[in-house]
Amino acid sequence: ALDRQLRHDGYTHSGTAAETASTPACTTSELSAALIPGSPGAGQRYATLELMNNSRHSCHTYGHVGLQLLGSHGRQLATDVVWNSVPKPRRVVIPAGGAATAQLHWAAVAGTGDQSGPCVTAPARVEITPPDETSPLTIAWKGGIVCEQGRIDVTALVPQPMCGDGARDE
Repeated sequence: ALDRQLRHDGYTHSGTAAETASTPACTTSELSAALIPGSPGAGQRYATLELMNNSRHSCHTYGHVGLQLLGSHGRQLATDVVWNSVPKPRRVVIPAGGAATAQLHWAAVAGTGDQSGPCVTAPARVEITPPDETSPLTIAWKGGIVCEQGRIDVTALVPQPMCGDGARDE
């Protein structure tokens, strides 16, 4: 019963090893990104990064995204991405129309060395580079200021639970 529920919620996959092994890696051109704000509190900010598969086939990803904060004129701002080790990186199959997510966390209270950059003026956009890719997706940054010299803690991508055909952990 538990296996059936996990498959239903998109956490496991009932396909064969050959099916999952033949799933190609997701490329930047097949994906789009969105940031979903979380609940702020006590100078802390959170968001869910969602990578959506816009192709007509399943693809897989593994690990963490890269991030680069950008100012209003496209200039790179101080960005210090810290990859969290929990959850551990794992292969995630994203079906056509499905998504994988990562959690982002940053401070909105100035710290040492925060006299300039994204802690004084909020970034306008963010570049998101999918795992094993070199070209980024660029989207609007609506998360406000990012203190601690642009530090953003990022979890590894995980399946987005969906009834039926959500992204699957492999």
